[in-house]
Amino acid sequence: KRGIKAACLMGEIPYYLQGSPWPYHRGAQSVLEVLAASLNIDVDVQPLAEIGRKMENNIEEFLSNLFKEESIPHELRDNIKETIARLKHASESHGPITDEDQKRIMEHLDEFFKHGDDGSEKAS
Repeated sequence: KRGIKAACLMGEIPYYLQGSPWPYHRGAQSVLEVLAASLNIDVDVQPLAEIGRKMENNIEEFLSNLFKEESIPHELRDNIKETIARLKHASESHGPITDEDQKRIMEHLDEFFKHGDDGSEKAS
């Protein structure tokens, strides 16, 4: 409709998991929810949510085992544990996207796609 050949939607990943080999299903679920709401379509994200819960349990189990690992110096284990706890708390300060947030985002996207890089009006 606007002559755009491609778009990329990205979900947020907790900082402590960036660069890890694990997929982060909650990020994918969030992207699907926003896309479905924007396109006014129904998408069943329940299977993705279930996989996400299982992955989070696996990650928590891994971290728990890491914190018990005797070959890692005690000070380092405490530092890792404290850092991850702090990062988890920081990531929980963001809530799900609200209807107001979605409206504001869509308005910004419409404005972005309406104007060219130099601020001039694009033909629709």
